[in-house]
Amino acid sequence: MRGPMRQSLFLAVALHALVTTAIPVAADAYAEEVLRARANRRELRLVNAHARAAIVRVWVTSASRIDWGSPVLDEPIRHGESARVFVTTPSADCVYHVRAQFEGGRIVQRMRVHLCSGRAVAFR
Repeated sequence: MRGPMRQSLFLAVALHALVTTAIPVAADAYAEEVLRARANRRELRLVNAHARAAIVRVWVTSASRIDWGSPVLDEPIRHGESARVFVTTPSADCVYHVRAQFEGGRIVQRMRVHLCSGRAVAFR
């Protein structure tokens, strides 16, 4: 074989080796990451039991490492209504603190909520 033909064959073999080994490894790593993220995704049902005010913000943090971060509520929860929020956590912890802010600024916290149990959290 001569120069350009030999280089083309070498590149084709190298590309085939890369595709058949690197892509499945990357796909496996991605799948593992997705499964881990799903395992650490917690559902929380929030109930607004207040007589008049809507809940306008909600924060969730691990009981083992308090860092309130960004609010997790997309839409306000009117009085008498409930909403589901999903929290993706960096660990498999189940115990969390939940903080809700009502219209007008009042903040109420529920400490040591067990998110893995799937129970609702009511705020008054």
